[in-house]
Amino acid sequence: MSRTLLAPLPRTIKDIQGYHLVDIDHTIFIETPNPPADYSQAEKIKEIVKKRWSIEWQVEVGRREITPGKSVILRIANNLNPVHPQGYHLEITPDSCLIESRTNTGLFYGVCTFAQLLTRLENFIPCLEVNDWPDFESRGVMLDISRDKVYRQDTLFQIVDWLASLKINHIQLYMEHTFAYPSHPIVWQDSSPITGEEIILLDRFCRERHIKLVPNQNSLGHLHRWLKHPKYAHLAETHDVFSVPWGMKQGPFSLAPTLKESKEFISGLYDELLPYFTCDEFNIGCDETYDIGCGKSKLEAERIGTEMVYLNYLLDLYQIVKQKGYTPQFWGDIILKHPTLISKLPKDMVALLWGYEAEHPFEIECKAFERSGLPYYVCPGTSSWNSILGRTSNCTKNIQQAVKHGLTHNAKGVLITDWGDNGHWQTLPISFLGLLYSACCGWHFEANSGIQLPEALSVFGFNDSSGELGKIAYEAGDLCLLSGYTLPNSSPLFWLLSKSFAEWRDEKIISADRLLSMLEKLDSFEEKLISLKNPSTSLYIREFLLSISMAKHACKRGCYIQDVTNNIGMLSQLKTELCGIIDEYQAIWFIRNRPGGYKDSVNRLIKLFSDYY
Repeated sequence: MSRTLLAPLPRTIKDIQGYHLVDIDHTIFIETPNPPADYSQAEKIKEIVKKRWSIEWQVEVGRREITPGKSVILRIANNLNPVHPQGYHLEITPDSCLIESRTNTGLFYGVCTFAQLLTRLENFIPCLEVNDWPDFESRGVMLDISRDKVYRQDTLFQIVDWLASLKINHIQLYMEHTFAYPSHPIVWQDSSPITGEEIILLDRFCRERHIKLVPNQNSLGHLHRWLKHPKYAHLAETHDVFSVPWGMKQGPFSLAPTLKESKEFISGLYDELLPYFTCDEFNIGCDETYDIGCGKSKLEAERIGTEMVYLNYLLDLYQIVKQKGYTPQFWGDIILKHPTLISKLPKDMVALLWGYEAEHPFEIECKAFERSGLPYYVCPGTSSWNSILGRTSNCTKNIQQAVKHGLTHNAKGVLITDWGDNGHWQTLPISFLGLLYSACCGWHFEANSGIQLPEALSVFGFNDSSGELGKIAYEAGDLCLLSGYTLPNSSPLFWLLSKSFAEWRDEKIISADRLLSMLEKLDSFEEKLISLKNPSTSLYIREFLLSISMAKHACKRGCYIQDVTNNIGMLSQLKTELCGIIDEYQAIWFIRNRPGGYKDSVNRLIKLFSDYY
């Protein structure tokens, strides 16, 4: 049997001689302590069979007796190998399909694997035996909904359902200002925020799929959308310019950590947010706080050190969160700058170790957290933000390094992040490669690190049996390599599309020959996409075509700047192209996303018109 029919690939899979014929003569037996609670698993199987073959299978409760016909058995077995609580055993013979586990969660994952076989194969399923369990207790995804793009509720349901089929069991929505806090409407009124009721429904939807929906609220930095308002301005560390690793940044950005009012403000947010979630873990953020010590906390930072100001604030938040009954997670980047301080953190905090480049020093940083005894997750990224088409090689290497060293050094989990910096221009399917690959590697690294990703992406990401869409996504994500140079957390094409002509005068730019080669490659991708006819992939194709158009426009801007084409009429052509891109950008935005944030995002494209007049 082709192993690409499954994702993630199981830990062990053994082929057995023979086939199981999917026909009308089947009964699904639920042999669990609480059959009604597990009926949804039987229902999932029933729905696939009915949709594919118009066959109606019956469901019975209790052990199967010797009766005519074939069976599918869903069983909780306390003495089962594997013993892992998320493990399962799947055995397909000519007469029966047995899925069993020690837990309901393991049973769910066994059904996910069986469902993939039913969905991808014809009605002759090869007989086989699978014993499977994950490397990591927690395998998560964090989706950014604070950089303009807030997904519609139906989009979130679709994403969750897909991630559950890949055995993801932890989801976070990264929030700065996009929850509808009842006491703070001025902050979220134009962002189409997630409401409390929507969280309740999404939380229930996740739990039905054995996923924890983990609350998330950045609680120190990245709060400029709050602090820009007069009501909250006094809480800011500084409103002046301050230094960051990539240049200078204009405040406000972080709360003033030495102010009592800052902690009271954050505690109030927690009181309004947390009751809508059933999960008792909580990501409090606290990353990239480079302005600490530049304003209101300057005197205290001079007295005890900036790192101690940060640590004291983090410990104060820990106490607040614990008193509310939650286990705090926090981004580990700041504490890693002073690794001796890690030992001062309570051992029931969870550090989130993030890094997004292929060569990020995960080995060194994982060792630091392992020595401290502090639980931690490794957090690679999809490499999709600031890229237009993604960065395939960087993404896969980044995930491999994170998972490999996390596994070696006892990380608690994997949490892949999908950010939306600078307008969240990447369309949703651009992120699928990283999300799928992380789910597979986080389940079992040895079996999945070398998975045939283009094929798996087509089948399990885009439902494209031709294999073409996954191949295009994979190859287009490496278009940035043709540019001749690399940039951290971004693709050079992104900056060609987002910086004005004037901003490029004194900066390095992709050579004309390389730009023309990239345009030729983009034309070939566009031609292949247009030729694909599968109705089930039509939205994905449309989203990829938009991304291709944006990348081509970036290349043409680069060519114009270098005067390598006949510039007569070129500006008029660019202006016409940009009008079409913006029209399609708007149409696609509203298919998957809420209206709030659209104006800010599209205005980054609209400003390019100033170059064309």
